[in-house]
Amino acid sequence: MTVSTEVDHNDYTGNGVTTSFPYTFRIFKKSDLVVQVVDLNENITELILDTDYTVTGAGGYTGGNVVLSAPLTNGYQISISRELPVTQETDLRNQGKFFAEVHEDAFDKLTMLIQQVRSLFSLALRKPSFVANYYDALGNYIRNLRDPSRPQDAATKNYVDLNFRRSIRVPESSVGLTPNVEDRKNKVFTWDNNGDPVATLPPSASATDVLIELAKPTGASKIGTADGRNVQEFLLANDSAEYRAKNIAKLASVNYMIRTKQPVNVLFQGDSITAGYDVNTTDSVPAENGDNVRHASVTYPERFASFMYEQVGVAVTPIYRAISGYTAQRAYENPSWQSNPNCDLVFIMYGINDANGSGGTTHESYMQYMELMIRRLINWNIGVVVLTCAAGDLGANNPAFQIYAQQVKNMAMIYGCAYMNAHEVQYNKLAGTVQSDATHFNSMGYIKLGEALTSMCAAGGLLQTYKPVNSEVQFWPGQTSDHHGFCNPDGNLRMTISNAAYTNNGINGTFPANTACVTSYHFYQDTEALEIDVIGSWDDNGLNCVVENWSMPSTVPYYPLSKGVSNERSIGLRGGTLGGPLANKDGASRTGQPKFIGTIYGRGWKTISLFNRLDGTSPNDQYIQMLTLRPVNLRKANPSRRDYQLGNLACVRKLIPDSIASDGTLPAALLLPQVVVPMPESLRGVSRENKNQFFDCGVARLVIKAIGGTFGNGVLEALVYKTSTTDDYTVTVIYQSGTAANWPVFKASKAQQSLLTDYTANQLGASMPQKDIRWSSNVVVNGSGRSDMGEWLSITSDWTAVSGGAKTAYWDVEIWGMDFNGAPIATAI
Repeated sequence: MTVSTEVDHNDYTGNGVTTSFPYTFRIFKKSDLVVQVVDLNENITELILDTDYTVTGAGGYTGGNVVLSAPLTNGYQISISRELPVTQETDLRNQGKFFAEVHEDAFDKLTMLIQQVRSLFSLALRKPSFVANYYDALGNYIRNLRDPSRPQDAATKNYVDLNFRRSIRVPESSVGLTPNVEDRKNKVFTWDNNGDPVATLPPSASATDVLIELAKPTGASKIGTADGRNVQEFLLANDSAEYRAKNIAKLASVNYMIRTKQPVNVLFQGDSITAGYDVNTTDSVPAENGDNVRHASVTYPERFASFMYEQVGVAVTPIYRAISGYTAQRAYENPSWQSNPNCDLVFIMYGINDANGSGGTTHESYMQYMELMIRRLINWNIGVVVLTCAAGDLGANNPAFQIYAQQVKNMAMIYGCAYMNAHEVQYNKLAGTVQSDATHFNSMGYIKLGEALTSMCAAGGLLQTYKPVNSEVQFWPGQTSDHHGFCNPDGNLRMTISNAAYTNNGINGTFPANTACVTSYHFYQDTEALEIDVIGSWDDNGLNCVVENWSMPSTVPYYPLSKGVSNERSIGLRGGTLGGPLANKDGASRTGQPKFIGTIYGRGWKTISLFNRLDGTSPNDQYIQMLTLRPVNLRKANPSRRDYQLGNLACVRKLIPDSIASDGTLPAALLLPQVVVPMPESLRGVSRENKNQFFDCGVARLVIKAIGGTFGNGVLEALVYKTSTTDDYTVTVIYQSGTAANWPVFKASKAQQSLLTDYTANQLGASMPQKDIRWSSNVVVNGSGRSDMGEWLSITSDWTAVSGGAKTAYWDVEIWGMDFNGAPIATAI
């Protein structure tokens, strides 16, 4: 038969007598029914088959009866509904027999399931029509709501009752409205003759009047203190500590976000410098971001955002509040800037227009509105970074904004703001390469400013604990210190501790093959010139180093000359290291030894970036294990190892015997042994392996003095230099006291050292020691030692031709040669 009715449930009300209730729809088996009873308190109970009720008519087509085990209580309701399992149990096979009843039962079940879903849907809260904008509960209760949390949430009765009990209530059905805010503020709440609320002024000088005056926002200014100030002035003078603590904490939080590569929202607030004003350079673009004049093609906020992502791995969303010609007061009062921009960090720069008296501003008004702005930004929970005015012409004519900057720096300290001298960013640049007029910059000038801000944020410069680099420091991949920050934006540098490393700490940073990998080191350079050395292992041109000019727009031909330079010309035009591929042309004979990679000129925030092929085609792993930053005298700084070199005359010395005896007695004169000293820099190769390509090394002077013993007194001087592809150096005597027959023949040769293991890991027990301890070495012939143990010069004496053989004396052996202020002569650039 067909399913000829849409009915799939029946509902009845009990009378206290009836036990049998019919159902008027088809079911296959008695368990297809669900029977529920609702009591007078609207509690729903589902009855149990064959315990609370039985079923007749299952399997038929016209229905049957549900027979309760006890009469249904008067007023109780019973619901009988069909609920089928959502399955298809009819198995139809190819070439099988066709049984009409089997097919019809399957179709009937599908129809019943559709009816079942329709019935459930009818129980839902629905709109009465597709075009209706409301839901109709059809007179039913809606229960078990949560209390509202948003303005448009539905309210529960309990929530309304609780809040209603907190209001002022009257027994009448209604009461008049209170006056509006303007009519009732700072007045007393009273009732008129009709019982409606009115606002009246209290009697003058009454206690109520005084309390109202004190409750006003200006109330604190009406209370004096013993020192002549009022309470408002006292609060302003003392709550800076609270602002300072809040700001320092927020900046520390932003520093954590940057270190963990979380996205940050940054507000850039300022005048034409922040807006990127440039009306002269050919690559400028139309006004944008709310300003009204042409801009450089790259502004410093734009470069900050892109450089942070490239070198640090942090996505920056910039928010602009920068309009050319603005003062601090105009910025503070701008009606469009009164709302919280919900940023994590703000860079704020004002003062150029203030110092020029724009709009009648004075020094006092500048300081006032800078303070108001800082306080408002801190109240908005934004970490504040105050920038001094960046401007062209490097302080020519002593502009007043430079003096303003000194005071605003002091204010920044009071309020716990981070501070950056944005003016100094261009101090060591050729002005023509970065300026578009006497005040503003071109794209390259703004790029430099954005990159310096990135260096500050990545170095930890937002923290009060940051320390600049003003003495020699060493750091390695993965290390972050008070002096620098390390970044690996893609997180793909493999950092391990290995016995195979070339440094005592064993840290190794691996740039993986076939993967683009970038690392960067950020710091503040507090010296006029700084040299960089690196220890590692890489293929020739397998790594790249960039220190300046990462971004180089090709639109203006002189932009590439915007690198850092020495401002002194007396020793030539000296420009800082731009970077490039790192060479390795010594056949890996000096792998693990420090190599010079450049010099940076000028104080300020800096970034050193090391990376492999950015197209992901590096065929081999490359390794970096340590960087050294070494301040150097400006007049002795060498930007590269090409052309003429500025250095010192250095000496390595050895006394035989040592002059300090263990018991304080005079040591005895000794035979002259093999003397092994670190290879003087002048005898090392600049970029080549100096054994086979010995043109690449210089000359040293050997001085030997003898006193007493069987030799007597004498002095010998000789030049040491390379003339062959052996390990030996030529020793040419240029002076010797006494007769030549009294002196031995001296031989100089290249040697190495081996590294010995004093204790192996777990030698004395589990984790005793936890790692190998290697702190002993032996001198070995060249080629048998470790390259990372350096190059050594061995000096031996042959006494064969001397009458009486070897003699004793107090020997002083000195080797003099050119030195680069302690920096390695070996170079990778």
